[in-house]
Amino acid sequence: MSGTAFFTGNAQVYSSEVGEFISSKHQRLAEIINDYNPSFFLEFVPKNQRDATDSKPFRIVSRAENRPPHVIRYLSAPEMDNPQAILEWMFEGDVTKHRPDDIFNRMETKRIAAEVWAQKQEDDEHEARRDLLEQVIQGGRDHKNYFRHNGVTYK
Repeated sequence: MSGTAFFTGNAQVYSSEVGEFISSKHQRLAEIINDYNPSFFLEFVPKNQRDATDSKPFRIVSRAENRPPHVIRYLSAPEMDNPQAILEWMFEGDVTKHRPDDIFNRMETKRIAAEVWAQKQEDDEHEARRDLLEQVIQGGRDHKNYFRHNGVTYK
């Protein structure tokens, strides 16, 4: 087979550790995370060990020497469907490779961009409501005793 991987999709693989089938994509992500930092591990909480409130059954745990293990991030199943975004989050937030100020500035820029986007959307909706109210007050296009909006005539 000239070096190409046979199973490159998202096959299900049985894990005797958790006692259920897991995604090969998740297994691959776990390997990449551990290769990136040998003290980082992707863990999965099996269904039989979860309660109804567990919406994020995956977690990235740090098990560094001379430190108690701690969870770095909890992940939901939909988040796990985008492993590149998880890796991007890890790489961008790595203080061993980036200055903390740079990481904070990137996070702040994303927050500001999201706020600007939301504010613009809110402004547009407000403008549309104002225009509709102005048309209603003026009596519609023909200035008679009725008003048309979205193909519906109101008296």
